[in-house]
Amino acid sequence: MPKLLHIACSPRADSESAAGARVFGTVSTASKAQLLQELGVEEVIRYDHEDVVAEVHRRTKGRGVDLVLDAVGASTWAANLQVLAVDLLVHVDHA
Repeated sequence: MPKLLHIACSPRADSESAAGARVFGTVSTASKAQLLQELGVEEVIRYDHEDVVAEVHRRTKGRGVDLVLDAVGASTWAANLQVLAVDLLVHVDHA
């Protein structure tokens, strides 16, 4: 199950990867990208250099992801809806 995590530099990324999910993690720095790769996240997207929506669609061959886990909120909402496969789930969690 492909999943997009906007909270990628958290223990959640490690547990999702360990569970066998295809995880897409969004980050803004090279150091965070390296951390994700060390955690086993196979699809790292640098949102400061890449368009998240375009990258998710390119990397899933247009399918999108089954689940979006978002701790960011309003600034990522539109992208979340655009990357979802049809009729699937966005979970927004604000601390």
